Amino acid sequence: MWLAKRIINPTPAAERPQEFKYDALDVTKNEFRLLSFEESDGYLSDGLVRLQIEHFSLDDCPDYHALSYVWGSSSKTWPIIINGASMNVTHSLGTALERFQSDDSVKWLWADAICINQTDDDEKSSQVQKMRQIYNQAHRVLSWLGLPAPGTDELMANIESHGMRLLDYGWKKHGEVQDRAWGNVPHRLPTHPNQLVTSHPAQWQAFESLAGLLKSSPAFFAEIASELSLSPGSTGPFPLDVMLNFLRRPNWCRVWILQEFAVAKDLYLVCGNTKLKYTYFFVVYYLYNLYYEDQRHGTMITEPSGNIASVIASLNPVYTQTLLAMRYKTNSELQSLLSSAFWLGATNPVDRVFALLGLAEDSESLGIIPDYKKSYTEACVDTAWKLLPKHGLTILNESRGVRESKYAHDLPSWVPEWSMRTRATLAWKRLPLFPEDTEFCASGDTVISLGTHSGTLDPRLQVGGSVVAEISAVGSAVDFSVPRVSSSNLRKAKTFLAELQQLARQFSDRRTYLGHNGWEQAVFQTPIAHQKLEAIPPTERQLYDAKSAEMHEAYDLISLFEGDQSREESLWRAQNCHDYLTYMSRKADEKAPFACYGDAEYLGMGPKEMEPGDMLVVLFGANVPFVLRPLESGRYKLVGEAYVSGLMHGEVFDTNVVPEMFVLE
Repeated sequence: MWLAKRIINPTPAAERPQEFKYDALDVTKNEFRLLSFEESDGYLSDGLVRLQIEHFSLDDCPDYHALSYVWGSSSKTWPIIINGASMNVTHSLGTALERFQSDDSVKWLWADAICINQTDDDEKSSQVQKMRQIYNQAHRVLSWLGLPAPGTDELMANIESHGMRLLDYGWKKHGEVQDRAWGNVPHRLPTHPNQLVTSHPAQWQAFESLAGLLKSSPAFFAEIASELSLSPGSTGPFPLDVMLNFLRRPNWCRVWILQEFAVAKDLYLVCGNTKLKYTYFFVVYYLYNLYYEDQRHGTMITEPSGNIASVIASLNPVYTQTLLAMRYKTNSELQSLLSSAFWLGATNPVDRVFALLGLAEDSESLGIIPDYKKSYTEACVDTAWKLLPKHGLTILNESRGVRESKYAHDLPSWVPEWSMRTRATLAWKRLPLFPEDTEFCASGDTVISLGTHSGTLDPRLQVGGSVVAEISAVGSAVDFSVPRVSSSNLRKAKTFLAELQQLARQFSDRRTYLGHNGWEQAVFQTPIAHQKLEAIPPTERQLYDAKSAEMHEAYDLISLFEGDQSREESLWRAQNCHDYLTYMSRKADEKAPFACYGDAEYLGMGPKEMEPGDMLVVLFGANVPFVLRPLESGRYKLVGEAYVSGLMHGEVFDTNVVPEMFVLE
């Protein structure tokens, strides 16, 4: 049994072995390095882990385990011995090596911090391109979560027990489906998923059957929730503090985890002496996510459940990519991965991009190659230029704008900063919350018009478009909270609508704004980025009309809301404004209302950093308008996207527009 304690007797300086030196890998042989533990009858007097490191071709190598772990502090204070020479590693890796040297199943081990020469940028760039193959080819991927906290062993045993039972439910359901399909024809089901590797199709057939049961049968869902003692104020058989500690371990916040988990043939979570099959954790996570997600967004939620729901939601990218890769044998596009993984960190900022290349289905066609000689700014600019031909100006919807960047102070305003939280962009292509949530086309049938550039590291983007108006007044931005349907968000919604109404009252002719609909229609539409009727497919218009009527009723309830009403009245009103409030909290989050006065008068919402004097423009080929900040000599900073009532479907081209080139910096 491995113990999480050790005693190191410092070796006198004169007796210390020389520092380990790497031999170069032979790229023509597709080489990489593997570690093996030196056999011993126990700890030597110095207490150090002793390893051998050897070169192998990925095309011809022994079975090995690949280590997934967090680097933690960059301070390398944990001494080890490799091939008789000394090396220092981080505390996190040191504890992992001590743990697995006593594991007889681990004959060969791959750990990036040792098996890749971290001082050689060329080797790092080359080996990172092989990471998908390295993790996919491993006999097993071991996700080292670190030393156990009180209650962790019991928690993992509980997750294993409940995970096995949930998978068994799914497998039995899958068998029933097979029986009906085959009738009386003899057939044999594959081995039970509990006896298979995590990537085996049977594991995911069982999961899919379970998921189908939970979604299609409220009675079954309630039965399972009851068995696990789930309730709005309880986390069931898993003590809240222990579960939160487990889900908040830094490993879950690594961007590399997406690839390491998704491509693994067999994956285990390891904490201290305890191993947990990943699929057991996955099905328990899925059930919890399904149970708490509705509460997180739709109803009032107690503090314990709110804490667990928020942490569970933060693991959603890991869940999604594992499901896509292991079950459906497919991956997401790079732009989608970059947007969803903003909260995941990396020791080296450039890995926020490079770590996702092996997982993205389109990375090869995009031609993005890891290069550790590039700065984070250069990596982001290069990636943005290579996404541009495929995704067009939609990449601007996720741009940094004028926000401060922690890692790239010199990042151009038009380039996305993928370490930042991506705002709820109007242009996201996702399942619609409502049937009328279709795409906008502010630039009509125009096509993107780009000027010349000096290559994929050019910080300037020249793009054609037309100025619509100057922004005259800007209201206060609102940050909506979760859960979305709450008395707190109701008050914020009331404030946002009141500011829009105040801005609209200053139009020179309120009767003519937006034709016969008037300014009140613009106030109603703006916070929810509402579509106009003409943009809705004919088959959806009846549903659109019914939904719009409900939304107008909710709008009236919010407009008439008085902040001094009782808590019960506030909750009642919030529940009766459910759809409008939910949609508004998504679309208007971190946006500010604004108005343009004068010859061209408009009402809308845009990035909270915008200011009077900024320009409202429509860029050719873009689906939404943008706010630009003038600099000098025709140069601009991109502030961000905007929703403008009456300007989302090419209406600006009904007038005489003056095309010009904007140089975005």
